[in-house]
Amino acid sequence: MYYIKIPKDPGLLVFRRNDQTVEMQAYDEFFKTTDSFNKFEVEPKKQLFILFPSHLQHYVTINNTNEDRISLSCNIKLINNG
Repeated sequence: MYYIKIPKDPGLLVFRRNDQTVEMQAYDEFFKTTDSFNKFEVEPKKQLFILFPSHLQHYVTINNTNEDRISLSCNIKLINNG
């Protein structure tokens, strides 16, 4: 996700922890306290680029302004040709 235009109160990008399995333990930098055990919130900033695995649930909260919040998102596939 790449943020192009951000108003003053744009809402948040929220990641939700999908499960409690060992696989999710790789993301302990996001889920290290009990306050963020189930979710991690990111405040958008202009030109902020966030790369995350596609299986991680995410959503945005409401934009509380009349201004546009413009972001660009895409999916990429990394291939190891080695």
